[in-house]
Amino acid sequence: MSEQTVLARITALERMSVAELVVEYEAVVGKPPRIKRKDFLKRELAWHIQAAVYGGLSEDTERRLDEIIETLDVPLGQGAPSAPRRPRQARGRDDGLAVGTVLVRPYKGQDVRVTVVEHGIEWNGVVYSSLTAAAKAITGSKWNGKLFFGLTPRANSR
Repeated sequence: MSEQTVLARITALERMSVAELVVEYEAVVGKPPRIKRKDFLKRELAWHIQAAVYGGLSEDTERRLDEIIETLDVPLGQGAPSAPRRPRQARGRDDGLAVGTVLVRPYKGQDVRVTVVEHGIEWNGVVYSSLTAAAKAITGSKWNGKLFFGLTPRANSR
């Protein structure tokens, strides 16, 4: 696809309705969009169209971004606060794990060790917000953290 074709496809997005953008999104991305706002769909489609031609993010970059995102504490679905926020008060752990607990799990021929710390789960010197975030960093794919570390039994397959 030429640069002119990429530009023409992106320009055409401006004239599409939300319904047309959703159809285009499914054709380009291969799944329905999470958000059906016109501005979001146009930006996402433009990125995917360009990435298909010029290349997207490397796997290493995507993995690192996922790790960074897991450490963010961003309230989703809310506008910017009108007044500065008060510092959050420390809360006790609600996952039932005591600070200092070490979880060990064999993974790809090595023992993976994580430590429960006051504000998350530490693995290789990085503190993750949850067991799930740590499991995702370890494996590079989505995992239920309690399932990955054997704290929850697998459901019986029937």
